Amino acid sequence: TTWTNHEIVLMERFVVNEKANPTERLMVGAVLLMTMASLRFDDMLRSPPDLMVMLAGVLLGVAWQTKVERKKKGTRWPCTRGTIGSREWVEL
Repeated sequence: TTWTNHEIVLMERFVVNEKANPTERLMVGAVLLMTMASLRFDDMLRSPPDLMVMLAGVLLGVAWQTKVERKKKGTRWPCTRGTIGSREWVEL
């Protein structure tokens, strides 16, 4: 799916809205993560949070058993911490 800039801004606003339902915020955040990191759904599911590292401007992670890599080292992926809206949506 290709998202418009407006749709991404709406998702970013929803994720940072502390009054929104936490489960829904998590799900929308997962969609943003997959979008910004170009991850497939299965790759996101195989990316344990304890292997994610937040650096200036980027969130780094490792996906185990991807379509490309099924050995022990996993596939590293970057996710931009950039935002189209006014507030950063990535937090650990």
